[in-house]
Amino acid sequence: MLQESDYDELLKLIEYREDGHFYHKYDSARRKAGQRAGYKNGVGYIFVCLGPQKFNAHRVAFYSVYGYLPKCIDHINGDKTDNRIENLRACSYAENTWNRKLRKDSTTGYKNVKWIKAVGKYQVKICAKGIMYSSNYFDDAKTASEEAKRMRVELHGDFANNG
Repeated sequence: MLQESDYDELLKLIEYREDGHFYHKYDSARRKAGQRAGYKNGVGYIFVCLGPQKFNAHRVAFYSVYGYLPKCIDHINGDKTDNRIENLRACSYAENTWNRKLRKDSTTGYKNVKWIKAVGKYQVKICAKGIMYSSNYFDDAKTASEEAKRMRVELHGDFANNG
């Protein structure tokens, strides 16, 4: 588990800039001062390294600006590569899941809208604070989607993501 002191050591070698990227402070055998640091992993997050240790760039950015590490950090716009500080906010794990986009395996094409085969209609199902909320049944997915949007804003507040 990485400690705050590990982040301090890393920040001696790289600097965070307003564009949301990190840049090397010093020349070395493999890089020049001012060269952008980091790489995108297979899931889409940016990482920066200190020897064998790998750091999530959004966590390093948050730490470099605010001086502490929350349990979870949310990318407000949902873009995992956008590590500008105005796009990052401390949150709970639940709030982070509320801000997710539509799942790729959605069968209806709408977030939180499910086809209820036994009834032959659509229904909205949204979880908030450990409680599963369900709507009435709808004949079409688009109408259910509008109800889902309304429920997300009511239940998830600033973390509601309608994408």
